[in-house]
Amino acid sequence: MKIDRTFIAGLLGVSVMSVSAVALAAPSEQIIITYYSSAAKTVQVGQEAIYCTGANVRSGTTTAYFTEQVTKCFPYNPNPYPYGP
Repeated sequence: MKIDRTFIAGLLGVSVMSVSAVALAAPSEQIIITYYSSAAKTVQVGQEAIYCTGANVRSGTTTAYFTEQVTKCFPYNPNPYPYGP
């Protein structure tokens, strides 16, 4: 069975564009993850932040022991006074 290369290339192009569109969307929540050395959660060993802009910052070590702090992102409004102050 011969597969049409144009068809395969088209499918790959559509799938790449779909993934790109998802990757560019900013999250609706800001998440701060704090990692600890044990289940007691007394010694912090790392932290990860996923900001409303989509930026992801990680420092230290990730472990199986963590807490998450989730905050809703406010919608971006470039003109907060569209009809004047």
